Amino acid sequence: MTSASPFASSSILIPINLICTPIKFKFSLLDQSGNPVPKFSHATTRFCSFSSYNTIHRFRDFIMKKDLEESECLKDDCFSVRCDITALKNLKKIDDDDDYDDDDYYNNDDDDDDDDR
Repeated sequence: MTSASPFASSSILIPINLICTPIKFKFSLLDQSGNPVPKFSHATTRFCSFSSYNTIHRFRDFIMKKDLEESECLKDDCFSVRCDITALKNLKKIDDDDDYDDDDYYNNDDDDDDDDR
């Protein structure tokens, strides 16, 4: 005898061009006004790297089927999910022995105008 999972099952895919880019992401179920519902929001706690060998990250307990059905988020068997993605780019490797200017390290823009600090 098998029992059905109490969790709703759905997949959200991240575009292939983000593969190999370290990312953090957050999925939030939205209410009917389009606002995230904190109770049904889940985020990664660290940056994740994906590759052709590591293609999946899941939140197994994102929302229980019963909770989704009873929520104000489900209307006409439809719901909305927001996905916030933070991607790292333009990473620089800095050797411990190299001298570097803290301002250059933390200010990764090419603007030499220091008056905006």
